[in-house]
Amino acid sequence: MAQEAKVDTEFTIPSVCQICDTSSNIKWMCFECDLFFCLQCESKFHTKSKTLAAHSKIDIEKCGTKNIAEVIRKECGQTICTNCVMTNSHKDHTLNSIEEAYDGKVQEMKKFQKRIQSEIPLYQKTEDNLKGVLAEAFKQYSYIKEHITWKEKEIIKETKHYAKKLLDTAETEWKTIEQKINQEVTVVNNITENFEKEREIRGHTLPVSKLLTKTFPTIDNTYSPEEEVHQIKLLQHYFTFQSFKIKDIFGYLSKGPGFKLVKTYETSLRGFTKILPLNNNQAIISCWEDEVLQKVNFGKKNMTVETNYPKIKVYDIAVMKNGDILLSKQEGELKLLCEKGAIESFHSFSPFKTFGIHVNNENDIVVGLASSSDGGDGKIVVLDSNGIVKRTFENDKDKDKLKLISCPLRIVTNVDNSICFIEKSNNGFSNSGAIVAIDEEGKLKWASTRLGSSFHPADLSIILSSGLIVVTSYSYRCNLHVLNQKGKSIFEISVAELFNNQALFGFGPLSTAIDSEGMMFLADYSTDNYRERAKIATFKN
Repeated sequence: MAQEAKVDTEFTIPSVCQICDTSSNIKWMCFECDLFFCLQCESKFHTKSKTLAAHSKIDIEKCGTKNIAEVIRKECGQTICTNCVMTNSHKDHTLNSIEEAYDGKVQEMKKFQKRIQSEIPLYQKTEDNLKGVLAEAFKQYSYIKEHITWKEKEIIKETKHYAKKLLDTAETEWKTIEQKINQEVTVVNNITENFEKEREIRGHTLPVSKLLTKTFPTIDNTYSPEEEVHQIKLLQHYFTFQSFKIKDIFGYLSKGPGFKLVKTYETSLRGFTKILPLNNNQAIISCWEDEVLQKVNFGKKNMTVETNYPKIKVYDIAVMKNGDILLSKQEGELKLLCEKGAIESFHSFSPFKTFGIHVNNENDIVVGLASSSDGGDGKIVVLDSNGIVKRTFENDKDKDKLKLISCPLRIVTNVDNSICFIEKSNNGFSNSGAIVAIDEEGKLKWASTRLGSSFHPADLSIILSSGLIVVTSYSYRCNLHVLNQKGKSIFEISVAELFNNQALFGFGPLSTAIDSEGMMFLADYSTDNYRERAKIATFKN
């Protein structure tokens, strides 16, 4: 049924219908068609077309041209007068007064302005970050261009020098051979000439008396070439063409962060479960096997232990803005390590157990919970700094829906406030897993389930300047994966390549972290009997 439209301006009604150009009994005005027409044309044409029937029209006779709109239709936002309220097209609709609708729109506008005000700094910060990334990208491009040009000149220079050296050696050898052989050829020619003369003389018949007294050369007096000349061919060099790939000599471009090894620190521990960088070259480290929790300093030469906390098994660590440290022990309570060293209960999640924990930029605490380390039901809870629950993200109760959360092992938040976590159905070290990202409402953004069956994510961290996610995984060899904000793998490198294939690590780094300056930490996990001390390595991007 056609809908009656609001009248907010005066208009002039034509003398005849604008459809049939005959009837002077004008009944309707259609806003979409911008036509005035009679009752007959409305029934014959306007209501028979599905498209035209949906247009908004007004009854000229009932509404007139100067009635004041006093109410508004909630469904479509049309303002109507009191004469039109009880028409068939409006009597079943929800109506509000103009004042109420106006107040509601004012409040809506204020909320919109408030949201804009709160988001402007975020976009300004994003713009600054993008400009920073652009500057870094140009710096990196300039560095690459300079070094490629330098490498090109060096290779050309070295190639010319080496080629000249080979050519000089070959030419010297050739001159020596040519000289010796020519000397021998001269000797042979002289002997040949002498033999020819002797043959000519012998061709004449000698008297018997001279023939009896003639002395002929013996074999010992005949010519024999120098032994060196015979062997000279065997001793001559020949050129072997060496096939090669130019990238193996020149180098090549690699995608992803250019992590360069800065320092390797040896420790007295068997391995590390978690490393969390602090300010001033400090970090909190934990070793589950040794039940060790320490605050350490990274010096230019060695790593020193500043604080040894009470013997405790810690799975994950996060630090709040006031310096208090949160500890996940895979138990029902989230623990708080105060600055004085006391360990207190911060929040109870029983019967669930705590796994991954993280403190975001707003000082909210994101906690991954699971009913069991072997899988089952899991959820992610967001607390404020006082331990009060702000949000909870759980699996959809619909059995047909995908189960996103079973055991969130590690958690980080990205620059867009999305929550990224390692999701594994079993906490055993031999099981594959995925990186899952959900938005602020708990809806799935992406899940990196396509990295292969050998993808065993152990830890993850965020490169703050770019939002890239760095993941350590272990299988037959340990790798670093770099994912973009859509979960796509854009870079992968083995830890062996980071260390130039030196055997510096044991089973592999299970913990990774990147501090605010972009320094990456890899903490070793080693329980073998051949090397008792695990290591921590630092890399600069």
